[in-house]
Amino acid sequence: GRASLRGLPAFPRLAPFSLRHRIWADVPATIWLPRLHTLVLAGNGLTDQDLPDSLGRARGLRRLSLACNRLQSLPPAVLAEPLRAGLEWLQLQYNALETLPPETFDMPNLTALDLSHNCLAGLAVGGEPQALAAVEV
Repeated sequence: GRASLRGLPAFPRLAPFSLRHRIWADVPATIWLPRLHTLVLAGNGLTDQDLPDSLGRARGLRRLSLACNRLQSLPPAVLAEPLRAGLEWLQLQYNALETLPPETFDMPNLTALDLSHNCLAGLAVGGEPQALAAVEV
């Protein structure tokens, strides 16, 4: 079965946090800790609905891996402020993504984006990618 993260204790100084391949049943809204800069949720079978809106308020998050899940679209929280403004590295490979909103490419600090091994039919780039140096499709 899938484990639950509910009741996870507070770690106010935690910076990198990996829940890779743990098969979590939920991602609680309280996981967005003040110093968290790297969050790895790869390989958990997460769907678009499994990520809470509070992820978008993760002000210090710079690196996010949602690779190897069951995402069919980019969760709205990933494009919400202030997360959108701070992300530098985003891994979305090995999901079931078919389309991406144009805003995906308009994150001001995003330098690396991995979209490989998805079901993307085409990409619409909105605006000028400001910092994006590497895109893997």
